[in-house]
Amino acid sequence: MSHQPFETWIFEHEELSQDEREQMQAHLDSCQECRQLKAAWQNANVRLQVKPMVMPKHGFTQRWEAGLERRQVELQTQQSQQVRRFLLYLGLSNAVAIITFVALSIQKGAFLSWIIDAFQELVEIPSILSGLVNTATSLLQAMPDYLSFAAWITVTCGLCMLTVIWVYSLWRTTFRGVTIR
Repeated sequence: MSHQPFETWIFEHEELSQDEREQMQAHLDSCQECRQLKAAWQNANVRLQVKPMVMPKHGFTQRWEAGLERRQVELQTQQSQQVRRFLLYLGLSNAVAIITFVALSIQKGAFLSWIIDAFQELVEIPSILSGLVNTATSLLQAMPDYLSFAAWITVTCGLCMLTVIWVYSLWRTTFRGVTIR
């Protein structure tokens, strides 16, 4: 037998319409399960309304707030220890990887050639940057003046907004701390 919408109506606080009340009464007359459910719900409501409000013992609020502050400090301490531990493991794993790479390179005799290749790449950086500057300059010269001005304004505003967000983040983290929700 379907008990919907009767179960829902039993738990609702709104007043039922005349038609709904008649349907509910007809269902309750024929359904033992719903009669027991309604009686249990009414009994629970009566017990909730009859029980007096228990007042906390004197000083409960102060003890709870003191415990809350202590727990927050402990949580922040645990978080900072986790961050330090993570950074330590990250640094150690990087150091092991670098030492392994250098040891294998020296063993194969490729370490010197690797240093020479890295130096050559570093020497090429100014020419790469020069090419990028030339490309940007030619693009800016090809743009009409008003677009060039609008592009600079847009870039400048974007950088200013990012700077404000960065400063706010630093301020909030420094003075307010990190809050966990």
